[in-house]
Amino acid sequence: MEVAPSFSNSHFYDVWGTSSSDIYAVGTYGTIAHYDGTGWGAMTSGTPDRLYALWGTSSSDIYAVGSYGTIVHYDGTSWSTMPNDIRRSLYAVWGTSSTDIYAVGGGGTILHYDGTTWSGMSSGTGEVLRGVWGTSSTDVYAVGNSGAILRGSR
Repeated sequence: MEVAPSFSNSHFYDVWGTSSSDIYAVGTYGTIAHYDGTGWGAMTSGTPDRLYALWGTSSSDIYAVGSYGTIVHYDGTSWSTMPNDIRRSLYAVWGTSSTDIYAVGGGGTILHYDGTTWSGMSSGTGEVLRGVWGTSSTDVYAVGNSGAILRGSR
């Protein structure tokens, strides 16, 4: 295993990629690292907040979520923050397309992105949700603390 020395002060929480020469990792202090097949380089995330998870549809459409409701998007050129009304940490993100993305987090938070706006959804729980995945936009699962397992659809 290779250790990237320039990131020795960072803690990473998630990794995602499109190929063996296009890999992204996120972590503390808004750290985003990119592997281009030969080495790891730092990217500017636009946030000092901890980033816990990332997911994308391509190398020019990537979403990362983290502390205080932070959501950042990569368009293939730069990362930018995305507005939302949530201030709880977000721990996971997953979607079916760039117009159907879910993020989950503290206090039972579930957000849905329709390609324009992030909107809150009712989860029916106050537990921290730490994972989200589905087979389609009508078959989505979220899991979290205290045995929370949720299944829902829009």
